[in-house]
Order: sequence, then C-alpha cells, then structure tokens
Amino acid sequence: MSRLFCALILVMLSGFLEAQTISKDDENALKKHVYDQLVKENFVKLNRVTQEGDLASCELEFQTTFKDIRARGGSPVFLTGSFAAMYTKGKYPGFSLKVNASDMDIATQKWINIVPTYLNVIVGKSDFSKYKIIDFVCESGGKCLGYEDRSFALNLAVIDVIPFDAGIVLSLSKGGMDYTFKLSSLMPAEVSGKVLDKFIECNLEILEKVTDDLKVSAK
Repeated sequence: MSRLFCALILVMLSGFLEAQTISKDDENALKKHVYDQLVKENFVKLNRVTQEGDLASCELEFQTTFKDIRARGGSPVFLTGSFAAMYTKGKYPGFSLKVNASDMDIATQKWINIVPTYLNVIVGKSDFSKYKIIDFVCESGGKCLGYEDRSFALNLAVIDVIPFDAGIVLSLSKGGMDYTFKLSSLMPAEVSGKVLDKFIECNLEILEKVTDDLKVSAK
C-alpha cells in the first residue's frame, strides 16, 4: 500500500511538474509528506518458513523508511527485507540477510531501486560480517548475504543477548556513511518485543534439529 500511495502522490503532481519546475520548498514538502506517511507503515514480523511441513527458516521480515540527509537531500528511502535463521538437514546452521532499497525521484516521478553497497548485521557485540560466505544481488534487485555458523558463535550471540535485538547496518553509496536501525525500533516496544521473542523460540527449534542431526551422525 505504501508504494501505491506514493505513486499516486507523484501522479497527482505530474501535470504541475510538466508545466513548470517545482520549487525547492514544494519538493521538500512532498518528501516530508511521503516520509511521514511511510513511517506509519514500519513493521517487523516473524514468518515460520517450512519445506514439506518441516521448519526450514525463522524469518524476521521488516519494512522501514529513513531520510537520506547526507547523500540525497533528505529524500525518503524505502527499505524492505528480512533477517533469518536457516536450517538445512545435515549442514551447519546459518543466517541470511536481505535488503531492498528504493529512493523517490521527484523529477521522474518514480521509485528508483538502489543496491546497497554495504550491508551487515550486529547482535550485541557480535559482528556477523566475519562469518559471511555469500554476497550477491538478489533477484528482486536488493542485496543478499549469507552467514555460516560452524562454531555456533552467531547462535550463542543471538541467544545470549536478552532481550534479543538485531541492528541492520547499510550504506547506499560506495564510501558513504552507514545508516543503522534496530529491528525493535520498527514497532512499539510491546509489539516488537513479542515478535523478537518468538524469533528466539523459533531459532531454538532449529538448534534442536541441528542437535538431533549431530546425534545421528555421531552414531
């Protein structure tokens, strides 16, 4: 709904934009209005992803918007993505991170896709980048990362941080300043707290499955 809403605003202004150059004040007012509407739709939610009925992933899906003051003159940047604990039978546990970013272009009246040049997860004092094994452009045009947890260090970090929270760090331009947001900040604390607690419960189910696999392989 959010993108459709913003598209309608831009279409409504199309006649004005074709007729004359939009003033800086009008442009800033439009950016503010779009931003104010989009931030109302921030969310984080848990998806239990299954394969043939078996748990395969505990996915925290999120959506948020921020003002890129440093590089884009306060233009709203719309972010969607997910952070997930992954399970594949017989393999080490892992995590994935995906972020899609879009910038509102007043001149063309469109949302422009941006592939983040840098992306990372921080949980407590644990930097996930040390465990990254894949980094590529997703089919959706965003950035996708994968982390392998051979030593279970990442899972220990996730479980030990109470209450659990994850910081998503990204940059939209090479050498640009990082933008960081906490998943807990996307909704009221009482709501996001319950979602993040459910993620931990789901992740513990994955660890139980991994433990069972290890017992079988040890026989």
